[in-house]
Amino acid sequence: MAEQNPIVGTCRTMCPVTEFRFRSKHNLLHSFERARPTHQQTAKNETSDLCVKEFRRSAAGENVSDPRNLRTPETLLQTVDYLFTNILFREGAQFNFIYDFIFDRLRSVRQDAVIQQLQFVQPMLCIGILERCIRFYVYAAYRAKLQPGLSIELHINMQHTNDCLKTLLLMYKGIEFKFRERVKLHHRLSLVAVHMLLHMQCHDTLCGLLINIPSHWWKLEPLQTVLGVIFAVFHKNYVRAVKLSQKLISEKRYIVLIAFSLCVDALRLDCVKMLCHSHSSKVSSFPSEELPHWLFLNSTSDVTELCMSLGLTCTPTNAIKFSKSDFVTKDIPPARGCNIFQAISQLSNDEIIGILNFP
Repeated sequence: MAEQNPIVGTCRTMCPVTEFRFRSKHNLLHSFERARPTHQQTAKNETSDLCVKEFRRSAAGENVSDPRNLRTPETLLQTVDYLFTNILFREGAQFNFIYDFIFDRLRSVRQDAVIQQLQFVQPMLCIGILERCIRFYVYAAYRAKLQPGLSIELHINMQHTNDCLKTLLLMYKGIEFKFRERVKLHHRLSLVAVHMLLHMQCHDTLCGLLINIPSHWWKLEPLQTVLGVIFAVFHKNYVRAVKLSQKLISEKRYIVLIAFSLCVDALRLDCVKMLCHSHSSKVSSFPSEELPHWLFLNSTSDVTELCMSLGLTCTPTNAIKFSKSDFVTKDIPPARGCNIFQAISQLSNDEIIGILNFP
């Protein structure tokens, strides 16, 4: 419930002047917040235009509710746009370094929004901020999946994703799921689909969505396809799940595909485990040519590599011997040759920024 007189931020820059002066004085500016030096400038070229307010917990003696230090709603959106457009693909910087900076600054944006109670005062603008944050968290998890060496705390990243998704769905419900622009409606449907895919194994979450989301939404894409994928997985019908995923690729539902890519390894592992129980035999084998369509793979070589990594035996004729006793549950190698990953990898940096920053 909103307060009678909510706090209204008055800061129109990405970082309040007082914070910029303090951090500049004590040499606390991030390297992304310093202008790149030219041959006539030193490396310490500081400007408040590049500084972004960092996240700070409320502490004794510190007033985080000072309107002068709270950015206006429009400035918050501009800040998110700046982070994606100017920082996300900064040349020469490692992604985990970029991720830490953007993650902290997005957390600060959300903190300013909460203090000003934007979910009640300007719900549509707050929805736009949360949607952008969710897309970034999902994309960061995808990058961490491609590069396991990145020092990204996926548990914390998922925690923030879930927090934003829960708040977002409550806000959708608060405005009775009414959106004027059909294009934006389809992108919001995509975020509901993302929520479903990230909680594919959680029946309570899925049942809650089925109850709370309007019935006519389930007939629209991509919800209809994603719901079909989830029902197919429940029934262990992985062939149908793969076929339905191709529809998401053809319709270019990229944020949904990025979320789907986070589930592929778990689905692949579950499918092999199912086959080890249903086709377990010491004498017979299963032709690997049939398995790419079941395991979200494109070649038999990837199938044999996957199965052997799980303790199974591959015959000289390229067939797999499924066995309950040989199957070993462990982290499997990153996906290779998967159409979902191939579709995402073809996106340019500008296209990814456009996906994350869609209004």
